[in-house]
Amino acid sequence: MSIYPFQKRKLERQRPLKATIKLFPFCFDFVFDEYHRVTQLIINWHLQVERPKIDSIPQLQDGSILILRELISYFKGLKRYLDIPHNLSKVTPLSREVITYLREIPSGKVETYGNLAKRFGTSPRAIGQILAHNPLPLIYPCHRIVGMNHIGGYSQGPLTKWMLLYWERF
Repeated sequence: MSIYPFQKRKLERQRPLKATIKLFPFCFDFVFDEYHRVTQLIINWHLQVERPKIDSIPQLQDGSILILRELISYFKGLKRYLDIPHNLSKVTPLSREVITYLREIPSGKVETYGNLAKRFGTSPRAIGQILAHNPLPLIYPCHRIVGMNHIGGYSQGPLTKWMLLYWERF
């Protein structure tokens, strides 16, 4: 018998499933939903030269190997974006429309915030905000959008944006 007059509510949320893939010079942190679809991708720097490494829980191992293969294909220039199971359910309809369009931009090419704004009937600043909240860079390659006279922002940092653009060009 409980000494509390009201039943306690379970306030615990299910912990997100995570996997980390280290592929020099990057460290990719993936967050998955309960169906093992990617919901978020965070790109960090990993400057220790080593063989590609996967850190994940056992139930994500097969998916992580698929992602590693996709990353290697992308960095070899064989793919324009990562083609892996993902979930965009938390993105607004306009955001989904804009970031889905990013897959049509070829590797090594860029488009401006202004051109994208004209295409979708909004302002360059609104496009910048949509891209800043893109939860899946490389799956939807927002680093290919630049300012008229500058590289523009990037949710993973301007150096990462520059590096990805440089990598795609050569």
